[in-house]
Amino acid sequence: MNDSAVPDRRRVLLSRLLRVVGILLALAAIAFLLATLVAEWPEVSAALADADPAPIALAWVVSAAAMWGLALLWLGTMRSFGAHPRLVDVTAWYFAGEMGKYLPGGIWPVVGRGELASRAGVSRSVAYGTTMLSLGLMVLGGLMLCAVLLPLAMAQEDVPRWVWLALLGLPIGLALLHPVVLGRVFDLLRRTTRGRVDLEPASWGRMVELAATSVPTWVLVGVASWLVTSALGFEAPFLRIVFAATLAWVAGFLAVPVPAGAGIREIVFVATCGLGTTEATVVATVSRFLFILVDAVGGLVGLGWVRAERILTDESP
Repeated sequence: MNDSAVPDRRRVLLSRLLRVVGILLALAAIAFLLATLVAEWPEVSAALADADPAPIALAWVVSAAAMWGLALLWLGTMRSFGAHPRLVDVTAWYFAGEMGKYLPGGIWPVVGRGELASRAGVSRSVAYGTTMLSLGLMVLGGLMLCAVLLPLAMAQEDVPRWVWLALLGLPIGLALLHPVVLGRVFDLLRRTTRGRVDLEPASWGRMVELAATSVPTWVLVGVASWLVTSALGFEAPFLRIVFAATLAWVAGFLAVPVPAGAGIREIVFVATCGLGTTEATVVATVSRFLFILVDAVGGLVGLGWVRAERILTDESP
């Protein structure tokens, strides 16, 4: 037997094993996501009993557009590091990988998206590196919007004074994007992954620009929450709701060990939106349910697209 055949066989077996593990993780993510939908439906259905269905439906569409905006941010980040996949593929990878956030632990969205991109031909360094970097850019974009809206929110007497602490993350995040600092972060990542993720930092201006491109996405997140507020018959200033929703999502993303930021977002939204506790809790719950539904539909469609592309690739001569 040719000695080179043994490593080849091992690589094939490892590839098959990783594919099986990937399928099992995908099935587990789907199960956790659907379980979340089922668990929250009784409370959500009771809240929606007297709601106006048109704004609720529009809120779901806006929620989907917001999540797609984050896929666009990931695409822009990949292009900044030399990869140029198709938008339709990145969209599928993003939504399919996002189902991993419903698994316990905070690494699964990174693993899911990074692995899907890597298997499709994006270098492993760029696939995984830009997945992690785009998450940071996304949070920084949310903090940018919060910084703009904070003075308007603070004009209301019932806004907690601790929300000023949210602004501390903005200069820290901007400093981390500087090539000198980001280069050291990449060096640490290179050593930690034993060279599997090896990137050189882009210019500071380009990184800040990418973070800023996520601001419209955060506005859409706020619009979705405001539409839910209106559909339920509650009244609150539009910009106050946008601020509270954005801050709540940023807090949820930073709560890495918590699956999908469950509970953290609701607490922050209730504390900052200006609604009564009961009304705010209902809005937060319904809004969260709509985004989970977006993840479910987008994730299943994304997995279907990835599977179809893989079959077509395997069958191509």
